[in-house]
Parts: sequence; structure tokens; C-alpha cells
Amino acid sequence: MTVTAPPTAPTTSDLKSRRWPLWVSFATLVATAAIHIFVGTPEMLPPLDSAGLAPEVHFVMIALWHLTSVLLVLLPAALWWVAREGTTASRPLLAFVWLICLAFVVIMAGLDFSTGALFTPLIQWVLFVPAAVLLPLARLRSAASVLG
Repeated sequence: MTVTAPPTAPTTSDLKSRRWPLWVSFATLVATAAIHIFVGTPEMLPPLDSAGLAPEVHFVMIALWHLTSVLLVLLPAALWWVAREGTTASRPLLAFVWLICLAFVVIMAGLDFSTGALFTPLIQWVLFVPAAVLLPLARLRSAASVLG
């Protein structure tokens, strides 16, 4: 008869070592937001202004650009909170960030592939791949272990 030890809860160091996907994703998403805001805005908005679009279309495009900017800032902010909190109570927020990153990859890559291109014209989708791949690898400690 073989006696096996009961499963033990992961140690704090095990959990910290599995939070690196959060920090790598955080850094990648900060860089993505910075590129969008500081490089993309001056590159993309002047052509929109001079494109001669109907005013309604022009304003919708500008609004979508700025709403995307807000979203891109909120994604790493949410990951920072999840990484600092580090408990399973933050799992829904982690899942939400992951789903948004996955949606960016699927939609933008799908548009690229539909044109027959692999990395043009919307190469930005590759910036969301690290988070889409790494976030499911993150491990959070039980909220009960923090209280107990």
C-alpha cells in the first residue's frame, strides 16, 4: 500500500513566480498604449482631418480613435491592479482583459488575412499576442489564503 501526501497549497514563491505573465503583459500593453497615443495619433488624425469625410463619419472616426486610446490605457491599468492584488478575486478582471486582447488579435488579424496579407495593413494586432498567450498562464493566490 502506497501512501501519498495530501496535495499542498502552492507556496507564496510559487504564486509569485507565476505572476510574471501579468507583468510582461502589463509592460507590452503599456508600450502598445504609448505607441497608439504618441505615434499613431499624429500619424493618423491629420489624414482623417483632410480626407473630406462627411462630418458625421469624421467625428465617429475621431471618437473611435480616442475611445480606443482610453481602452488601451485601461487595459494595463487593470493588469497592474490584478498583479498587485494577486488573488483569485481578480480573475474576472483578468479574464476581461484577456478577452479584449484576444478580440484585438482575432479582429485585426482577420482583417489582414482577408486582404491576403499577413502583416499589413493592420500589423498592430501582433502587439496583443503576448497578452493573449501569456495571461492564461498567470496564477493568482486564493482570496481565502489572504484572509486566513
